[in-house]
Amino acid sequence: MLHAEFSKGRKWIRQIIGIVLALAAAVGLLCLCTYQSFVTTDSGYKDVSGIKGLSEYVSFVHDRSAGIFDDNKLQAMLSEYKENRKTMSVEDATLVFNQKHPEYESVLSNLYDDEFSAAGEVDPDHYDFAILTGKPDLADAFFRTIEEYADATYYSKAEITYADRRAASVSSSFQKGIRFDVTDHWLTYMSAKSYFSIILAFLACFLAARLYCSEKENGMNRIMVTAGRREHRRISRGKFATGALLLAFLYAAGELLLYLLILRPYGRCGWNSPVQIAGVYYSSFYKGTLGQLYVFALPGTLVLILSIYAVACLVSLLCRNSLMAIVMSAAVTMLPTVLGENGGLMETRWYNHLMNALAFTNLDPSFVLQNYSSFGFGGSRMPAYPFAVLLSGIIFLAAAVILPACYRRSMQV
Repeated sequence: MLHAEFSKGRKWIRQIIGIVLALAAAVGLLCLCTYQSFVTTDSGYKDVSGIKGLSEYVSFVHDRSAGIFDDNKLQAMLSEYKENRKTMSVEDATLVFNQKHPEYESVLSNLYDDEFSAAGEVDPDHYDFAILTGKPDLADAFFRTIEEYADATYYSKAEITYADRRAASVSSSFQKGIRFDVTDHWLTYMSAKSYFSIILAFLACFLAARLYCSEKENGMNRIMVTAGRREHRRISRGKFATGALLLAFLYAAGELLLYLLILRPYGRCGWNSPVQIAGVYYSSFYKGTLGQLYVFALPGTLVLILSIYAVACLVSLLCRNSLMAIVMSAAVTMLPTVLGENGGLMETRWYNHLMNALAFTNLDPSFVLQNYSSFGFGGSRMPAYPFAVLLSGIIFLAAAVILPACYRRSMQV
């Protein structure tokens, strides 16, 4: 039946493959073309943008900043900056610092943000690194930042204790020294991956409706209902496998395109750096490098997308036409996320836990990293993202069993 389904839908499957791969390439190019940053020159800050700007920025930062970053290097930077401050203003000393050590300012600013902001004698728009002199070492600062993040995110006392243990584990790498490198191309890739995954999530709803509602729309269900139960099971398994394999192929091909467009041109830059070096993820509990995250999230995201497809298939069994099935599937899989963003329900712990378990929420790598925290039932604790992937896998397998059993009855809808 799998071969029959592919043969029957050969034309529209080819069209979907072409459209989705074109969208994957378009998303990657759009994220590259909208990139914006700046590099530091002798005359000041120079804006860079687009594909050429990203290449210039990656080269500029990697050549000057790549290497091991530890407390000794931090103190050497501070001594150098303090010496410059004897003869320069804050603005000029910061300019020289950023020209010689690009990207370090953003990491230090994140780790010591409270100290910077509380310093009344310094213009808040210009962080004076001299303030850092005499402050706790980098590992202690990172540990404290993680604790403050945990305290502010509506966790129970047991969960905050769990977060503290995770923070201590992560911060130990700073004591030994971390591999610092440029990460802007990684952030660009993560944005493109998020958009592409959302495209596939909507496609999953369309595929489920196309596969499970077509017979009801053209009246074939009246004929098919007379077939035997075993035949209905074979048909349902063929439909389910067709959609799952098509999504898996499109995901693999799209990810390959994004890798070739965004990550491959810059070689190994950033692969061995911890995710906390990417400024917006400095408070993540995730203990691992960007390269490990890439390998970890590749199969994880596919499982999440397949679970959305499985839910859409179950919803489509109950609908008489494709449009209704698409709308209902999208509502079931995506509406909770929209409510969480706009309805203020994230203020409650139970809803925070629910959001951490939703497949659609975890399609965004930013959410994965920023919420790599404990997810508790009773006294047990499990990191949220692996829990979401595990739950999604169970949903997919359950649908593979339920759909063939219920397919014959759905033909009577």
